[in-house]
Amino acid sequence: MTHPCSGCGLDFEDTPIIEIDADANPNVTRYFHNERCWLDWKARTAGEIRCFAGATALFAKAKEALLNAGIDWNSADPVIKVALIDGAVWEHALATDDFLDDVDAGGVIDTAATLGSPTIALGKADGADTTFASVTNAKVITAILFYVHNADPAAAPLVAIIEDAYGLPYTASGANIKVVYPSAGIFNVAAA
Repeated sequence: MTHPCSGCGLDFEDTPIIEIDADANPNVTRYFHNERCWLDWKARTAGEIRCFAGATALFAKAKEALLNAGIDWNSADPVIKVALIDGAVWEHALATDDFLDDVDAGGVIDTAATLGSPTIALGKADGADTTFASVTNAKVITAILFYVHNADPAAAPLVAIIEDAYGLPYTASGANIKVVYPSAGIFNVAAA
């Protein structure tokens, strides 16, 4: 029997790995290829993007700046900004992209948010989960970008990017989207 996966939408003939009754409608059964498809669906239906521990990639120039004290993660000024990225518009290059002006026009979806409560502890950079209000309908989010705010994009250093998270890619519906960071932190310099 063929089942459409409620997570990715692809049909599959195997026995579903996960089969659940939808909470809102107990008469609807949803089928999922695997736990990843189920967790992706669960995150999207909750309006969330849930990041994995160790899934953050640092830009090469950010690594240098972190080692040379050129980026202060938990500074009150300048602040760290978080942006939703449309990967169909901008494809990053970790080795060469260094400032926000490297992001192609339209690559940042709506307005970036300020990272709340940024902290550094034992090599771990972290912050409070970030909520983006009323994200433009039908925009497809493929990544989460962190950068140091500066009014001049050519002077706003790129820090890190997350492309692999439950809920990505995420098609915005005009509602709020919450980005949930792992308990292990946004990134760890020992593992980056």
